Amino acid sequence: MLSRLLHIGVDKRLERAAWKIAELETLQSRIAEIESSLKARADAELVLLRRLTDCHVKFELTRHRLGNLTAQVSDSEVSLQRERDRADSYSEALAALERRLADMTSGRAELHAELEKEHALRVIAEQAVQRLQMRDAEMEERLRRLTEGLELGVSKVSKMLAARRDSYERMVASLTQLAERLHPLLERAAAATQAAAAPAPAREDQHLRFYMTGSGYELTVVEGPPPQTHAVVNGAEHGSGVVMKLGRSPLPGDRRCCAYLLPIEAAAAPGARRP
Repeated sequence: MLSRLLHIGVDKRLERAAWKIAELETLQSRIAEIESSLKARADAELVLLRRLTDCHVKFELTRHRLGNLTAQVSDSEVSLQRERDRADSYSEALAALERRLADMTSGRAELHAELEKEHALRVIAEQAVQRLQMRDAEMEERLRRLTEGLELGVSKVSKMLAARRDSYERMVASLTQLAERLHPLLERAAAATQAAAAPAPAREDQHLRFYMTGSGYELTVVEGPPPQTHAVVNGAEHGSGVVMKLGRSPLPGDRRCCAYLLPIEAAAAPGARRP
């Protein structure tokens, strides 16, 4: 049992030794890697040192050039200041010119606005003149048509009045002849009637009117004295008429006066006068 325990302890020590050997081998390989990396870093540092030296030389050269450039810049700044001063004077002159140009532009704009207003007023006036001319032309055309129509109407009316005057004259002649034919008969009848009665004076409060109509003759009674011969009278039923003759009443025993009328328009009765 003791030997067995001793054997187990030896095995454990051997295992620990083997593990430490493995660790030492690992450390040795790691140390080799570190040494190689340190060598590579040293080589890199040497390269960097050389590059740094080159950079330092280039820096010195660049600083020298920068000094020269600084001097040139100073000279350029002096020249630039002079150019700025000159540019300021130019700017002031340019500003004055711009103000003057602005004033001229404003005046030109005002003139342009006034011209546009005048042009608009002129256009409105021309349109108004055109409308007036068109209206005058329409009025002249309408007046010409009205004149032509009026002349044609006057001509037709004149012809109608002339024809009607001729017919009225013929009718007046026939009416006069008829009245002359009827008058003796009426006088005989009146004489026969008056022979039996005492004569009486003519009445002035009423009179008779003998109308000739389109369908024949009509006798009406009108209050008041009779009108004068050739006078134009107006009737509500028969219209205007001219008094052709004043005579006795055609009725037997009638003491009223009778006016024999011929229908005629007031404008178509030349020389007629109203009662």
